[in-house]
Amino acid sequence: MKIVLQSSCARSRQRGSAVLIVLIVLALLALFVTENRRTVFSLSNELDRIEAEQIKRLNARGSDNDK
Repeated sequence: MKIVLQSSCARSRQRGSAVLIVLIVLALLALFVTENRRTVFSLSNELDRIEAEQIKRLNARGSDNDK
């Protein structure tokens, strides 16, 4: 039975490919996190705006009932 040893060049290429794949996955993860934070920030601003409009509307309606 022959044992075929991989050359160090082939192993280093495999390690390089694995590192490249991990870096790509990490970059995609960072991109998703960044976009998610941007979306949450935008939704939070929209919620604050809607809440302010509703408070203003309810306050105007309450002052009409006081008269």
